Amino acid sequence: MAIVRLVGALRFGLASLLASLMVATATGLVLPVELASKRMELGKEVKDSKLERALVALESKLSSRPPFSASFKATLAAILLLIVLAPVLFVVKVTAEYWSCDPYTGRVEGGVLYQVFGPSGYSPLIARAALNSFLVAGLSTLIGTYLSILLFTAVRGSKLANPVRALLRVPLIVPTSATGLSSLLLYGERGLNLVQPSIWLTILVHIAFTTPIIFETMMSAYESVKPETFEAVARTLGATPYDTLETVTLPLLKRGIVAGVVLAFLSSLGETGATMMVMGSDTTLTVLVVNMAESMAIPAALFTSTLLLAYALVVLLLITRI
Repeated sequence: MAIVRLVGALRFGLASLLASLMVATATGLVLPVELASKRMELGKEVKDSKLERALVALESKLSSRPPFSASFKATLAAILLLIVLAPVLFVVKVTAEYWSCDPYTGRVEGGVLYQVFGPSGYSPLIARAALNSFLVAGLSTLIGTYLSILLFTAVRGSKLANPVRALLRVPLIVPTSATGLSSLLLYGERGLNLVQPSIWLTILVHIAFTTPIIFETMMSAYESVKPETFEAVARTLGATPYDTLETVTLPLLKRGIVAGVVLAFLSSLGETGATMMVMGSDTTLTVLVVNMAESMAIPAALFTSTLLLAYALVVLLLITRI
């Protein structure tokens, strides 16, 4: 948030310093752990060791106790409901209360109908923002999927797989505001001057974190499925490397790819910080909610939030169905 506010105040120097520190910290955390874990082969180190025997003994002791009581399960369910689902359901509930008027003052001007469909005229902004959100999330996920498949094909089974995977994990833990600032400085008028703040620059920024999400899920699925035997059989039957990839490898990794696509799409749909810096006049739904809340158009913000939740739920169901 500090980076976003500094960019809004045109203090690019301090914003760049903070972003650089965050990138350096993330890289310093990810790369050593990744490289050390691969070098040590932790699975082999733990096997038949004192640590493993101690863990097995602890698991046996814990599993000999009776299962969780009904009251504990009910309490756990209530906590999860309160933390995970309650905020979502509460937004829908409050939107319904504000639908025709302000439930506290009774003023029609404080209702959703007045602010969204009435004189306030937020409906065109919401429709345009919804279209922008769909374009950004859809195109960035589609491009990220193709890039992930190409990168997976190029590095799997090679010595580059682990370093590339480690580097791609950095964007996953670096706050997207730092990614947005770097893209703004690189592609904008202060850098290469290729793309001005717009929906296209927003798509470029979103590709930077949708690609690592899909690539990571693909690699995890590849390590779990281990399709080398099936690929070898296909090759002995005369399949070309491309045919083997298309008809054997990718179908075996389908669940991992779909999981990555869903996560990437929803991450792009809900992204706010980076989008605020690079969107220009092309507002998305998440940024529009922030702008409405700051201008005290709470009913319109509630309606847009509910629309965004419904939008994400429908897309999630469609993707999983397909």
